[in-house]
Amino acid sequence: MYPEKKEIITAALTPPGRDLDALAESMKLSRSELLEKIGRGLLKVIEVES
Repeated sequence: MYPEKKEIITAALTPPGRDLDALAESMKLSRSELLEKIGRGLLKVIEVES
């Protein structure tokens, strides 16, 4: 899909941070593809005040 070869990276998440998996699934993406799109600026991340 992208011309560059993917590299394996590691990320440590708290249990609530694991909602990343649910977000990716809801978008019909893998966790890897979700992070790739965010990193490439193809998905915009907005901060929500808590």
